[in-house]
Amino acid sequence: MLEAGGQQPDEATQALYELKAVGAPIRENFMSRARYLGGSCNLWAGRTMRLAPLDLAGREWVPDSAWPIAAKELAAASLQASAILKLPPSEQFEPKWYRTRLSDAERRLYGGDLVPTISLWAKTPMRFGVAHCRRLERSRHIRLVLHANVTVVNLGDGGRAVESIVASTLDRRRLSVRARVFVLAAGALENARLLLVSRDRHVCGIGNAFDLVGRYFMDHPRAVFGKVRLRPRVRLPLIAGLPTRYGQVQLGIGPSEAAQRRERLRNQYVTLEPEYSVYARDAYNTSVGVMKVLLRRGHAGKCWNFADMRRGGLDEMIHLLTPKEIMPHLLYMWARRTAAKDQ
Repeated sequence: MLEAGGQQPDEATQALYELKAVGAPIRENFMSRARYLGGSCNLWAGRTMRLAPLDLAGREWVPDSAWPIAAKELAAASLQASAILKLPPSEQFEPKWYRTRLSDAERRLYGGDLVPTISLWAKTPMRFGVAHCRRLERSRHIRLVLHANVTVVNLGDGGRAVESIVASTLDRRRLSVRARVFVLAAGALENARLLLVSRDRHVCGIGNAFDLVGRYFMDHPRAVFGKVRLRPRVRLPLIAGLPTRYGQVQLGIGPSEAAQRRERLRNQYVTLEPEYSVYARDAYNTSVGVMKVLLRRGHAGKCWNFADMRRGGLDEMIHLLTPKEIMPHLLYMWARRTAAKDQ
């Protein structure tokens, strides 16, 4: 197992992920990929959702939107993924779980063109490097090599199978690895980049005969659109985010499949988050930055500038982490229950 980074974030290694974005600008001080053991899950807040059948089937009004994977095939794997990520029971993804838990206001909200979307969080976001480091060190079947940046994938003479891969350290030491089976698991951007730069046998890159490698990559943009003022004593427990003994669940508000087809929409959803006073907002801005560094350890060196923390507004910080995502599970559960008693 070749890992590009070490067991902790390192500025020089992380700098290999710096890029120039064409199109919409990346948010200031935003970091979506981490180059050390465990990869970008070290930055992940833990929100997990399921794709709807229409997301995979494609939309005739969006060219090339169908996936080459059937919804049933993905559903079978999602149960295994849920167990690996230690999510709440999979039944909490099903409508029957939350229907009896909706408040009166939530029941009136959903229906017709508006349907719930479901997000689940484990008690703690899975950090694969931390969770499995000891097992990797003790394994008789796996040799973990740190600081080994894969630079090229070599094919055999027929150009149809991988023969070896080459890796390099930052001080230019090189390593060649041969195996019967290779698994390329460097993330969406790095997987595509490695295939495209490996041109010894195929001038367009590996697997790129149809010029599709790296195409159709899609981020999940988020934005703060406005404010919703609730009437007195209106309660939205599931929409606000409900901590449970197994983790957390939050309902969003999305268009139904019928509405998406009728209005020729892409899938999307809205979540509601509490608004804060100016004083609390300033404190929250700073605390989010500090907690991301101290607890998540995913922003090393120049990837996060402490001096600039207080300049971002709430609209920027809410993209990165909401209170339910940054507070330890038990603390958030206590805070929610305390708030409910005061209402």
